[in-house]
Parts: sequence; structure tokens; C-alpha cells
Amino acid sequence: MNTIFKCTGVLVLSAICCFAQVVNVTEHGVKFGAGVITRHFEDTKIKGTAGGYTVRTKNVGAMDETVTIVSGGTAGKMDVETIDCFGPVLSLEYGVWQNDAITLSVIGDFQYYWLNNSRHVNGVSTETYSYTSVNHPEFGPTPGETYTFGDRFKAKMDMDLYILDLGLKLDYAFNESFEIFAACGPTLTFADTESKVDGRHDSDEDFIFGIYAGVGAGYWFNEKIGISCEVRYDAAFEKVETKDIKQDLDGFGGALKLLIAF
Repeated sequence: MNTIFKCTGVLVLSAICCFAQVVNVTEHGVKFGAGVITRHFEDTKIKGTAGGYTVRTKNVGAMDETVTIVSGGTAGKMDVETIDCFGPVLSLEYGVWQNDAITLSVIGDFQYYWLNNSRHVNGVSTETYSYTSVNHPEFGPTPGETYTFGDRFKAKMDMDLYILDLGLKLDYAFNESFEIFAACGPTLTFADTESKVDGRHDSDEDFIFGIYAGVGAGYWFNEKIGISCEVRYDAAFEKVETKDIKQDLDGFGGALKLLIAF
């Protein structure tokens, strides 16, 4: 993650230095943006999972029985840290049509989030006792009993989210400095996830499609440099999952960017 932040900083500083020179903005100009984006992620859900088991054999009269005790079924929730809801964003925009104060552009964004949680959580565990006859199957299985009780266990999640979106953006300029806009389009998320719950470890890599829609405003200090703020909603078509955890990617968020016009 530190490498990504360093690269973002280098790109922003390099772009600012380049634009210290005079640049003419074309009618359908290119705009580069870099800044911070945030999204409200729901709590990480810890699934019910089967745990380990022990087997012992005992004699009951003339019949031997195998007694299996299955423990597990842990379930609970884990908060997503506030700091994990923020990440860097880079954008590139190109105007394709303009009519007076209205401009239609194609815009692409790259976002990155690192969700990294590790804590003890409260959940639920179960123990199921089953009795199966070994030497005398004619007796059939003996009915078992299941016990459910509160439990406290260690849970950890490490998730890297790389998000690309490509959309259409419609701007309305009130004057040379102030504009409002709306944007929407598809998103593609690559999720690299590792989880460890109550000693069980799993990992997964997923590509997840989704859509986004946002509205915002921009202010230009001059014809080359400006800022923008945006409120948006992202909806993913699937959840990120391992055998032990499930993370919903849907949520409202916002972005603050430094804009540079070519």
C-alpha cells in the first residue's frame, strides 16, 4: 500500500511541475485528477463454519459405538476500521461533446482500498454429539444432541481492493470557474483476500463487476488547475467471500480531487 501512495504522490507532484508552464486548454480538453476517495463499507460478516472434530470409541454392553463431537459454527461481525474506508484515486477525463455551457466527457477512475482487520469478536459456537454403532449396525444410529453457546474468538481479514470504473460525465458550467456534474458507469473490482477465523485460514481472488453513480461540483482557480468534490454510490453485483468471511462492497462515498487540464 505504501508503494501505491508514493506513486500517487510522485504523479501529482510531477503533473503540477509540468503545468507550471503555460498550457492552452482545448475545447474538448483532457483533465487529470488525483486525490482521496472514501466509501462506507458494511461490517465484515463471519460465516458459520464447521470446526474440528474428535472421535472416541467406547463399549456399551455388547455394542461398540463411535462418538463424534463436532465443534464450530462460529458466526459474528467485525467492524471495518474508519481509516480503511479511505484510499487514493486517480482519474483521466476526455471531453467528447460540447454545447455552450454543457460538456459530455468520458471519465475513468482507479481506486485502491486496504481493509485490514484483526480482533477478538463475539459469536456463536455449536457442539454436536452423534453416536453411530460400529459392530452392530442393526441397532442403527443413536439420536445426537446439539448445544449452542456464546463464544469469543480471534478473527482477521486482509483485503486489497483495486477498482476501475469507466463512465460518462455531464458537466454544466455556470461560469469559467464553477461547474456541477453527474457521472455514472460500470466498475470492475479485483479483490485479493485472506481470512483467518478461530485458527482456520483461507484466501481468494475475485473479479467483481458493478455500477456507480455520482454528482459533484468543480472549481477552477485558472484555466489549468482546479478542484472537485463528488458524492457517489457504488453497487457491486457480488460480495467478496472466503470460506469464513463475507464483505459487502456496496456503499455511499465521496471523492476530493486536484484537477489539472491539458
